[in-house]
Amino acid sequence: MSPRSNLQPVIDFPTYYNRVAEAPPSAPSFEMMLFNSEEQSDVVFLVGEEPDIWRFPCHLHVLSTMSPVFRSLPIYDFTSSSKVVLTVTDIKPYAFENLLRFLYTKEATFASVEAALHTLYAANKYIVLELSALCFRFLSRNVSEENVLHVFQYMMRNVVTSTHSELTNLQDEVMMKCFYLLDEHAETILKSEDFLSLDETTVYDIVSRDNLQLSSERVVFNALLSWACQECKRQRQELTSENKRRVLGQLLYCVRYLVMTLEEFAQGPAASGVLNEQEVFFIIKHFSGDTSFQFFDQELGKRMSIKRQDRKLPSNSTSSPFPMSSSGFIRISRKDCSKSKKQSVSKKMFRCLGSFIIYVIQLID
Repeated sequence: MSPRSNLQPVIDFPTYYNRVAEAPPSAPSFEMMLFNSEEQSDVVFLVGEEPDIWRFPCHLHVLSTMSPVFRSLPIYDFTSSSKVVLTVTDIKPYAFENLLRFLYTKEATFASVEAALHTLYAANKYIVLELSALCFRFLSRNVSEENVLHVFQYMMRNVVTSTHSELTNLQDEVMMKCFYLLDEHAETILKSEDFLSLDETTVYDIVSRDNLQLSSERVVFNALLSWACQECKRQRQELTSENKRRVLGQLLYCVRYLVMTLEEFAQGPAASGVLNEQEVFFIIKHFSGDTSFQFFDQELGKRMSIKRQDRKLPSNSTSSPFPMSSSGFIRISRKDCSKSKKQSVSKKMFRCLGSFIIYVIQLID
């Protein structure tokens, strides 16, 4: 039975022929009449933080029947005739109002995905499982490319551990939709402004995925570099290469450098200053086909060569005429070179990049 089934009026007619119009309107329950009422209220909640604090008069007998957390609160003060006042600072006022509305009336509406997320936090805190389920269903229907980062970050921070299989399944459904959207729209998401405001753990959970559909691995590197710039600002640090490298930490090794082209690596990571000389030397040696030089962490070195899932190309588009070799080089045959002048230009570019490699190796030595 779904959580909303209790909202349907009970029709106690001897015979019922789906004549809904004939059903008399159900009278509001005693709890419904007490919602937003000072009458008989014995506890007051002050919810929010300055300057946005709301006052909610409540009734303990209503709250305690719906939530074990409210039931366990030691809020009785037998020495005073005044109402007990409790402060709640970690919940948005409108989300707490959604929680109370559901406890009193069994109704829940969400104006936006953000409202559903904040209400979900309140429902989880006070263990109101039916409301949590409604929030998950709303999120599953409304998560999109535009809001997936917000939903994903919340879900990763607030994973619900529940023995109720339905709630676990609903939570997993939202997570699976988030993963799908992150993979399918990875390029757009990594270039978005919202990506720059994510915390380090959420960024890692995204850029370490093997199924991101990207046109180039350089998209990941550029996104991380932009995120590092914003993180330095948040930490009030100078925007130097050293500080960017420091805030990136292990994120720096989520980039699959060895599946880049030599041109991409030379123009991006090698020129950025966030990689040290040993790392640049290791990657260039692998580009040249020499795998004898080992990275300081062999597992990280192996992951740098794992290609992510290719972006799906439209049926009317063609893939790159240059097939990739296992070492990351573009294999160009004489037949390929005769197809267009662009390929001839690419060949000249590789000769120039060869000089760059020699220069870098000499610099390191």
